[in-house]
Order: sequence, then C-alpha cells, then structure tokens
Amino acid sequence: LGAAVAADFAARFPRLVGLLALVDYDPSASSQAYCKVQGAGQVPNHRACLQLLTSPLMREQRRTPAAAEKAAGVIFRQDALLGHWTPRMDPNFHMPVPSRAALGRSLASLRCKVLYLHAFEESTVAAVEAM
Repeated sequence: LGAAVAADFAARFPRLVGLLALVDYDPSASSQAYCKVQGAGQVPNHRACLQLLTSPLMREQRRTPAAAEKAAGVIFRQDALLGHWTPRMDPNFHMPVPSRAALGRSLASLRCKVLYLHAFEESTVAAVEAM
C-alpha cells in the first residue's frame, strides 16, 4: 500500500519527487486496504514481532529477516509497563486501495526516475510490465 501511495503522490506532485524507489511492489496484485499487522493485536516480545513480520501468512507483506529487524521498531511499540508489543497503526484505519486502472495511470504518468527493486518470479514481472 505504501508504494501505491508513493506512486500516486509522485504522479500528482512531480516537482516534489526526484526519484521514486519501489521495493517488492507488485501493482498487479495490490488489493490490500490495510497493513495485515493491524490484525495481530499484541505480541509478547520482540522475537514474536520478527516472527510475525517474516511469517508466510503475511503473504505479499512478508519481510525478509533483515527487513523485519529494521522495521520492527517502526511498526511496533513496546508497552513500558506490561512489556508486550502492539502495532503502532490505528486498528480502525483502513484506506481504500486505488483500482488497478488508477495504479496503472499513476505509474504511467510518473515523470521522475523510478528505481524498481524486486525479487519476483518471471510471471509476476510479466504481469507488472503488462500494466
């Protein structure tokens, strides 16, 4: 979802964006209205945060162990008294995801340089290129 917002922002405000870096962003499968971590509620410790972020259940939002380690402190906060960790996101926040057509228009109208890094299989790359 973050990449979709960043691409839309870059398309709407081209003078403010000199380079757009999209990492493991698959607009052909983008349908998330929220970050899946929101549904986790609380987890008991930092290790559980990492396990959640790297879990196959996260599917397209799954992170590598190194990325999870970097992101855990940004995504979660630790309760100073109880010690458990909770997502920083408002559990009631949901953002409507742009349609595939809107995503395609945003990506097609980018005027800045785009750095697109991915670890997708060839079929996913073909679907993204077809957009």
